[in-house]
Amino acid sequence: MKHLVSLSSAVLAVALVAGCATGQNAAAPGAALPAGNWATSDGLTVKILDGQMLASTQCNRFGAPVSAQDNRLVFGTIKADSRACTAAMMPAENAVMDFFQSNPPFVLKDRSTLVIGSEGQQITLKRTPVVLPK
Repeated sequence: MKHLVSLSSAVLAVALVAGCATGQNAAAPGAALPAGNWATSDGLTVKILDGQMLASTQCNRFGAPVSAQDNRLVFGTIKADSRACTAAMMPAENAVMDFFQSNPPFVLKDRSTLVIGSEGQQITLKRTPVVLPK
């Protein structure tokens, strides 16, 4: 099974990587919205708080209202800023947007790992600490 979305340090790239989230890690029916700050190992960050999702890739930032319904993340209209991404980055950038617009299923593992997606396409994020302003 495959994961979707790998962001290289120089170029945002979508790649397929082996993995799966099933069995004992499956979300309980009616799982709550996984609030918090999340990040992939290669640059995608996602913040879910108070029914809003804010995400950042190496090119753009985007956000949308979000809710949890039937173990899926259901997004309202996703709005993105339009920075000057390179032409090489745009296919991957669009793939990330399309992925979230698909209202993907999610699994919260051990409160520290969030897996979004299903067998064909997944993003695995780790909880990150909240940095408070000084």
